[in-house]
Amino acid sequence: MFNFFKKASSILEFNKILKKLNDYVSCEETKNLINNIVPSLNLDEVKKMCNETDEALIVSLRFNKPEFLNFSNPKSSLKSAKLGITMNSAAIFNVGIILKEASILKKFYKKNFEHINHLKKYFENLFENKELENLIFKCLISKDEVSDDASIELKKIRSKIKNQKSKIKNTLDEFLKGEFKKYLQENTATIRHTRHVLAVKAEHLKQIPGLVQDVSSSGSTVFVEPSSVVAIENELKKFYNEEKIEIAKILKKLTQKISENAAELIKNYDETLNLDLIFAKANLANFMDAVKPNLVNNGEISLKKARHPLINKDVVVPVDIEFGGEFKNLIISGPNTGGKTVVLKTVGLLTYMAMCGFLIPAFEESQVSIFNNILISIGDEQSIENSLSTFSAHMKNVVEILNVVNEKSLVLIDELASGTDPEQGAALAVAIVEKICFKKATLLATTHYSELKTFAFKNEYVKNASFEFDLKNLKPTYKLLMGFAGQSNAFEISKKIGIEEKILNRAKNFMLKKTLYLNNMLDELKNYKKEYEKRFNIQKQKFLKLKLLKEEILKERKDAEKKIKTAQQKANLIVDETRISANNILNELKEIKSNINKKDVSELITKTRSLLKKSVYGLYDKVNSEKLENVKEEV
Repeated sequence: MFNFFKKASSILEFNKILKKLNDYVSCEETKNLINNIVPSLNLDEVKKMCNETDEALIVSLRFNKPEFLNFSNPKSSLKSAKLGITMNSAAIFNVGIILKEASILKKFYKKNFEHINHLKKYFENLFENKELENLIFKCLISKDEVSDDASIELKKIRSKIKNQKSKIKNTLDEFLKGEFKKYLQENTATIRHTRHVLAVKAEHLKQIPGLVQDVSSSGSTVFVEPSSVVAIENELKKFYNEEKIEIAKILKKLTQKISENAAELIKNYDETLNLDLIFAKANLANFMDAVKPNLVNNGEISLKKARHPLINKDVVVPVDIEFGGEFKNLIISGPNTGGKTVVLKTVGLLTYMAMCGFLIPAFEESQVSIFNNILISIGDEQSIENSLSTFSAHMKNVVEILNVVNEKSLVLIDELASGTDPEQGAALAVAIVEKICFKKATLLATTHYSELKTFAFKNEYVKNASFEFDLKNLKPTYKLLMGFAGQSNAFEISKKIGIEEKILNRAKNFMLKKTLYLNNMLDELKNYKKEYEKRFNIQKQKFLKLKLLKEEILKERKDAEKKIKTAQQKANLIVDETRISANNILNELKEIKSNINKKDVSELITKTRSLLKKSVYGLYDKVNSEKLENVKEEV
């Protein structure tokens, strides 16, 4: 399976993307991670990688990216340290840089943690040990030099060494400037076999007592270590040995402290490289004006204003392309040099990049699907070594594709079944596309075959697309027209550049009638579609106007209902007040009852109550009716 990805990587020139990525990493060790980048087949993993890259881009643009230092892999030396083997100064200094990097990244995270989510785990996994970090840099000036302040004893020893060197210099200066000067070949001291010597003329060797350390090739110069220097030099050598022993003690002590934190240091190394790689991807995305695509695993691809990342972004013409959803397969036709192969490679490379966690050079809301394999046959693959023609090599690739293709495959084929007899090639192309469609793969193919364009026109799961060509200026516009089948425009182009009309007419007579009919049909369909799109846009504008009018009416209706409800509430309030007054009157009548003839009063009360109820209910009806009419008139 990954062999097909490896082949796709080569054809799509993904290595050039990785080469560009190399320019953005800070640590040489990160380049090993880059060399091992492969596509992930897991949708969640791809989303995770793209989210991390996108967040790194946002953080970098807002706060600048964190500083990354250069260091080497500490794992081997840390493993030895755990076994009790003392690390050398270079290995210890390297650990110091790793600790310093952890401190830098921790500081960056603490400052910007509110804006960091997807990268949070990398920062939080870092181990910070300022005490050990400071100790290492106190003891080591560089990977090769131990500081005088590494220990009190080392400082004393180096002071003695300095004094001894001063004594040697002063002693030699006496020879260089005194009476012995005339016996010397050179007016400076030098070193032979780690000993300080004078270049003495061979004939005056006896004039300067001492030990002969070397002789020139001609024999005319003898390098003598004066006797007065020998004792001082021996003392210096003893101090050097003491220095060496003391440095070994210092390195051993540092190694012990480092070994106690070996696991955390290895984690620092790994997480730092991960962050360096992610921020490098982010910086490359910034350079390419790339965005995070919407990621799915259903085979759908929808790219908006997509650009091939290896073509100058100021020159390349962005393309809109969509397939793999309602229709799984897209057939692109049109004249040569129109952009068919470029769009094929653009789709393949952007899909490959996304599956590796890269952002893609396209507009927001572009969509890429995750595939189990990317199967490609592009370009002239003629093989002299294997005696294969271009057609044979191409068909060999197609056979390999057909053997493994499935519903999780992205198939990219340039000029399907070309390079042979046109009639047979066209028949093969249709049969191959039909087979790929049967396998439910996602297919993007380019062709000049009219039969394949017709096949796409007749089948709902296949769609035509073509690149526009400016016949007036004889130049491709590189604009992809979805739903249109393209033509080679050979006759039109030939006519424009001066081919005789008689020759063109003769050529048309040779051309099969069905091909001419097909081309006329394609032209007619193109005109119908343009007219349809024109009418559709007009209707769309009318629909938008009606939609706005409907929204206005609904708003007015809502306001009217609100006014009606308010009026009814006020009217009901008046009626309630009236009913209370009526009840008060009835209560007064009851009180009168006790003072006059009960029969007369009882009849009076019953009659009065009936009248009042009738009056009250009539008032309700009247108020509700009148208020409602008033509101309706206002509306």
